[in-house]
Amino acid sequence: MIRRFRNEDTDSVMHVWLDANMQAHSFIPQEFWKNNFEYAKEQIPKAETYVYEKDGAVLGFISLNGSYIEGLFVRKEYRALGIGTALLDFVKEKKSSLLLHVYCQNTGAVDFYIKNSFSVKEKLSDAPADEYVMLWEKGYEQ
Repeated sequence: MIRRFRNEDTDSVMHVWLDANMQAHSFIPQEFWKNNFEYAKEQIPKAETYVYEKDGAVLGFISLNGSYIEGLFVRKEYRALGIGTALLDFVKEKKSSLLLHVYCQNTGAVDFYIKNSFSVKEKLSDAPADEYVMLWEKGYEQ
């Protein structure tokens, strides 16, 4: 079930956030994620955040700022089961376009977004790693 984030989800969501970032971004020092943990913990409740919950457990979440996807994360053991796609489809129903940044080296995520009708619009050379700017627009699905 997908539902709006509640304050009591914070610990579960942050566990998913930290684990997923450290697993998917081995090319970035783990200290980067640990140093940004408190900032993310403050920002996620302020964002438009939805969680994917099953049997009372948060398995994944997506956070938006307007039409910008701040993050989409799924617990490792539940990836490739359609949860990320379900979260994306849920927000696609609410938005006419979606924009995001994804690290170029995170090829699994890049492929996931392309499979879900996002296209690369720009490549940014940025710290801590190069990123793609990706866009989805309603009516332009592949």
